[in-house]
Amino acid sequence: MKDDEQRQYKRHAWRIPCSFQLPEGDQVGFVTNVSARGFFIQTRCKAEAGSQLVVVIEHEPDPPMLLTGTVVRARRSHRSMSSVEQPGIGVKIDTAPETFYQLILDMEDKE
Repeated sequence: MKDDEQRQYKRHAWRIPCSFQLPEGDQVGFVTNVSARGFFIQTRCKAEAGSQLVVVIEHEPDPPMLLTGTVVRARRSHRSMSSVEQPGIGVKIDTAPETFYQLILDMEDKE
């Protein structure tokens, strides 16, 4: 895993509900960190690397943001370990609305 200094885009802590679609059906989770290039969704779904996603992020007062992405990694953990290591999926952004990138800029301005 890369250190933050080596990353091209800074990660920001975020915890916001999201929903996403997989071929198996609708799923829910939480976006727990985000960068301009991708994000991590805390979820128990079993999406495989390479899966294509359509993600909807609800961030009031903005309208829902629709993003598309590709699963680049999946992290699974036993329920007894979920407080130590959150299960979920790393998503590389394929498309995102301008409002998504504006939120990231706003986060950077507040740091």
